[in-house]
Amino acid sequence: MSRFIDKRSILGVLFIVGSLLCGLTGLCVNSVQAIKVSRLSPVSASALAGGAVEVGSEVLVEGYIGEENEVVYPQGEFVAYLYERRRISVNDDGQPKPERWRKWEQVTPPLLLDLADGKVQVENDDYAIENLRVVEGPEMRVAGSQSHIKYSVTRYEGIAVGDPVIAVGTLRAGGEVPRIEAEFVARGTREEYIAGHRAGGIASCVGSAIVGVVGGFILLWDRIRSVWG
Repeated sequence: MSRFIDKRSILGVLFIVGSLLCGLTGLCVNSVQAIKVSRLSPVSASALAGGAVEVGSEVLVEGYIGEENEVVYPQGEFVAYLYERRRISVNDDGQPKPERWRKWEQVTPPLLLDLADGKVQVENDDYAIENLRVVEGPEMRVAGSQSHIKYSVTRYEGIAVGDPVIAVGTLRAGGEVPRIEAEFVARGTREEYIAGHRAGGIASCVGSAIVGVVGGFILLWDRIRSVWG
């Protein structure tokens, strides 16, 4: 059996294991977020203001981005956004190879949310934002590439006035306009958030499994053929 254990075989096994681990990680992360949000029922502004919820409690509020919020990126009318960049390299065949988008800047100022029965203030400026609108920068051909396909290398993702959102965080104060320190603000409804993360986790796991099995099968093909042969 030792003759089957060579460098290519080891790489094949590692490729399969690595892909499966990536898929399981994606599944776990998405599942944890979905479970967390599903266990939190939306709290009204009046309940937060009237003392029905203890200060320091974790809360979920659901509403809309209020008109009072300042637009910080006019092109997309975003009141909070991420600015991302990516590189487009060229492979040996002269074809463009887009790299992953990387966060370059985050602008997440305090936000005023309109709930069904009042307003809630997100008081911090370091919350995460999710499920965002996307505005891509100008597209251009890649220098040195033989392809005529154009790519953008910059984009903005954000939320705008009037967008439905949920916010999860810690209640810091009640009063006329309750204040929360948000962990994250996500565009869309609570139900959409839960469904999206559950689907994303499954897709990540299945996709990684397919890549791992196919890639590993290719790397191990010589060994498999010799065994079957």
